[in-house]
Amino acid sequence: MESEAAAHYGCGLTDYADVSECVPPVEIRLLSEDDIRRALEVRITVCKNLFAGERDRWNIMEELPDVYRNARDRILLCDQSPIIHDDWDEAEAEYSYNCIVLPR
Repeated sequence: MESEAAAHYGCGLTDYADVSECVPPVEIRLLSEDDIRRALEVRITVCKNLFAGERDRWNIMEELPDVYRNARDRILLCDQSPIIHDDWDEAEAEYSYNCIVLPR
């Protein structure tokens, strides 16, 4: 998760505020096939370089599209898994969740 946060920070999603200014509500959900397709399209056409957190996981940009194409979410029923909402409002706290997923 730390690598993913670094990648999001590197791609400009947090250009308007520092992470320390974020609000505590979080949403955890599986990506739908359409979400994955759109994310891949953006990474191929717009964001063509690996971000800092991604460089911790992949060596070259050409590896990343396969991550999206082979995402396990594509074989799960995303609409059958409830979205998890919570508040991450305690510094240094650890959170744990159970997510029920069903195969297609």
